[in-house]
Amino acid sequence: MSVTVFAIHEVNDYDVWRAFYDDAEPFRPAGHVISHSVHRLEGSPETLMVVHQFETSEQAHTFWENPELMAIVESSGVTAIPRLEYFLDT
Repeated sequence: MSVTVFAIHEVNDYDVWRAFYDDAEPFRPAGHVISHSVHRLEGSPETLMVVHQFETSEQAHTFWENPELMAIVESSGVTAIPRLEYFLDT
């Protein structure tokens, strides 16, 4: 059963954050991400929802608990630790 993770967070500057997100591309295939997308909240463009899909829950947790990835997230201008929601696909 696949898992979709919704990471919701605020950033200081979307363009700065987006450059970090794009530079982190190698983490996604290495972390078993099978699809991903970025969404901005209407009326609040610095509020983001990043969606990643994985084949297993274990892969999803391993990806989001990677200290290297978390260091990139922290340096990208995220104002707080992302709220992560793990949904099992049915």
